[in-house]
Amino acid sequence: MRVLLTGASGTIGSGFRDEYLRRYRASYDLRLGVHSPGFEDNRFKEIVRLDVENRASLSAALDGVDVVVHLAANPDWEAEDFKNELLGPNIVGAYHLFEAARVAGCRRVVYASSVHAIMGYPVDFQVHEHDPARPDTLYGVTKVFGEALCSSFAYVHGMSCIAVRIGAYVPDDEKTSVVESDNPQLLDIVISQRDMAQLLHRCVVAPDDVRYAIVAGLSDNRFKRMSIERAKSLLGYEPQDDAFEWSREVELGPEVKV
Repeated sequence: MRVLLTGASGTIGSGFRDEYLRRYRASYDLRLGVHSPGFEDNRFKEIVRLDVENRASLSAALDGVDVVVHLAANPDWEAEDFKNELLGPNIVGAYHLFEAARVAGCRRVVYASSVHAIMGYPVDFQVHEHDPARPDTLYGVTKVFGEALCSSFAYVHGMSCIAVRIGAYVPDDEKTSVVESDNPQLLDIVISQRDMAQLLHRCVVAPDDVRYAIVAGLSDNRFKRMSIERAKSLLGYEPQDDAFEWSREVELGPEVKV
């Protein structure tokens, strides 16, 4: 199986590249899709340049691909200029990606949605996948559009589509900064690097009968803004981290077992 990772040079893409080589390289071949012409990673044989707003470049990148993990987008959740910042990469680009994947005969698209698709709910309400979307920003609105594309291409065109509502992604080297953040609502939306990679991997290798799904992308935090039960039951997701435990380690030091 060949998997195309768009946005491979981004923050989440970088973490996934490392975790793929560490844990998942025996499962499928990973082709990196990047926009920047200066990107290099000698650990990978296949690197393709693509522009999600350019259908021709997508068609070339998707040749021979079975599954797309679509991370490429403008990730700025505070972006306010819809026309100049979000419309191209997050709306037009998302549509072109899905359509190019359909034409190329891809089996599945794994779409990177966001917790901002539901952050309009009160902070004491745990969101489940069956709850209506309630975006808090224009960025969140674009992610709801992507989730709708997943539904449309799954039920109209027969493509398997899984949308992952990614929380606050934390690379391995940024755990302390998250714990020390002055935002008390951050810990309940954290997803660690290894949990994020595992969840994306589970989406890639999920059975063909997973036609359409929205799942929450969080670690096993003591308190969770979104329920992760569907990701666990449907995909076999087994998160390893709890951001609240990171906080304990910073305050008390790592636990010493005797």
